[in-house]
Amino acid sequence: MIAPLFAVSVRPERRGDEWVGCAVSEPEVNPSIIAGGLFDLSAKEEIDAVVGEGLPFGDAPALVRLARKIARVLGIEIASDLDPHSLDRRCEASPGLHNTAIRVCAAGGRNAHQSLLEELEMLARRRDWTETAAACLVSDRPGAAGHAGRSPTEPLAAPLPCNDSQELALERLRREPLTVITGPPGTGKSQLVVNAVANAWMDGESVLVASTNNGAVDVVVERANEICSGMLFRTGRRQERESLADRAAEAVAAAHAVTRHRTGGLESAASEAKDRAGLATAAERRHRLSADLNRAANLNRKLAGIVESLEKHARAVWKRSRAPNLDMDSDAIERRVRRTRRAWFFRRRRTRRLLETVGCKDPNVPLDLLARWVATDRERIALMKELSKTDDRIGDPGASLRRADEEWSTASRAAAVRTVRAGVRNGENALGALSRVNPGAPAFRTTLRRCLGHARGWACTALSMQRSFPLEPETLDLVILDEASQCSLAVALPLAYRARRLAVIGDPHQLAPIHTLSGGRLRAIAASEGLDNHDLVRRGIHHGEGSAYHAFEYAVEREPGQPIVLDEHYRSHPYIARWFNREFYEGALTVLTDTTEM
Repeated sequence: MIAPLFAVSVRPERRGDEWVGCAVSEPEVNPSIIAGGLFDLSAKEEIDAVVGEGLPFGDAPALVRLARKIARVLGIEIASDLDPHSLDRRCEASPGLHNTAIRVCAAGGRNAHQSLLEELEMLARRRDWTETAAACLVSDRPGAAGHAGRSPTEPLAAPLPCNDSQELALERLRREPLTVITGPPGTGKSQLVVNAVANAWMDGESVLVASTNNGAVDVVVERANEICSGMLFRTGRRQERESLADRAAEAVAAAHAVTRHRTGGLESAASEAKDRAGLATAAERRHRLSADLNRAANLNRKLAGIVESLEKHARAVWKRSRAPNLDMDSDAIERRVRRTRRAWFFRRRRTRRLLETVGCKDPNVPLDLLARWVATDRERIALMKELSKTDDRIGDPGASLRRADEEWSTASRAAAVRTVRAGVRNGENALGALSRVNPGAPAFRTTLRRCLGHARGWACTALSMQRSFPLEPETLDLVILDEASQCSLAVALPLAYRARRLAVIGDPHQLAPIHTLSGGRLRAIAASEGLDNHDLVRRGIHHGEGSAYHAFEYAVEREPGQPIVLDEHYRSHPYIARWFNREFYEGALTVLTDTTEM
């Protein structure tokens, strides 16, 4: 096995008629030497002590002395004279340290895992985590987060259909530093993510949608851009970055074309304000309807309890569950009871007469029992009046709710589309600059960041994110990590560091991240760092048995209402869904799959 002692990432650049390799990172001792299992883990601390603050590149004698010290620590022989200025063109097939270099080429350009490793090493030296969404993972207190909850001023928007659990998740991720969402298959995760992107636009925030695989990202991008071109820009892979400028130009052209077609000129700020006002009106109307529905449900529950009490008091007075038909109403009976109680003379006679009047055949029934029945009946009448008014406002509950949801969705879409178009048009110059930079150059990230103030929505895979966004805290207002149960914590950390708020969506019952290290190797690594392997598993941060979802789930386990469960399933036939609902989700899912075309 060939394991270079020193490693540096290079990028090929053309200079005249030849290609040369230019370093794109600081040289380092090859981390694979220790992590790869070739040598004992205890050697890492000795090597760190020998290396100190960094490698003496540029000082050949010092580099040779360092290489010899590392070779002694590892117990390997010096197989040839070491001279960085005169490397051997060939390497003898014999064990030991050789005076030669090797080149490792990654298909498609720079290895994404190498970039990730470099970012993790940079993060290990940073201390500015407390204001990022990664704060909960570096704090001793589970549930800690960098930012206090925010209070959005705009009403919630949902251009795509939204059920109660999705609405709760949307409200949470707009407000909380960390939101964890359990999304079993077929529960509308992509709808939730697209609606979250729309709300970020409405709130004037930047948002990044990331996942472990391109397929999940592509689905969300497609659905978002069906609402409005430019709502979600795809970046990440080189081919995506290379075509980004063209797609941005298309979105800008589409925004201008639609505007001219519909208004004969530029849409004004008043037009956007009008759509936002329409959304606020629709949201408020829907909120009032929801409040009335909840109030009607509470009144009905309370009324059922009162009717039960009324029956109990009726049995005590009339020996039957209902009072007989009376010539007096409850108010008149209450006045008679009050006068009879105050009477000084003939009180017993008056009591018997009153009982006879209300149809009670037992002259010994205490007036207190009749008084309780009267009070309960009056409460029933008051509730019935209030319930009648509430029902009048609601009308047909099903039809009213459908109409309110449709109005809310229509207003949400109109406001979101208007906002996206305005942002894309206002960001025309910033987006146009993407065509003037090399997608592989560091300037691409700087140019893209300037776009965030106008083009709010972005999407890429988790591993390709570092090619588009600089490793700076709070680069993005919101990061949404989808399929988080299939994502390792190492991949999620740089994402969380770049975010003010983080939404983690996953399903703990799906496949965990794939890793190649054995359990014994992982236990040895944990021990070498002074960590408890069982504690790492418990906290969800174990490389072999944890995931990004499990780690963040542990971080919010003491927070009320988290994680949020998307509990309505729309994909599988009810017979199939019944099985996995019972086996994996403890019957928590409500299966609403339309079987008419199955």
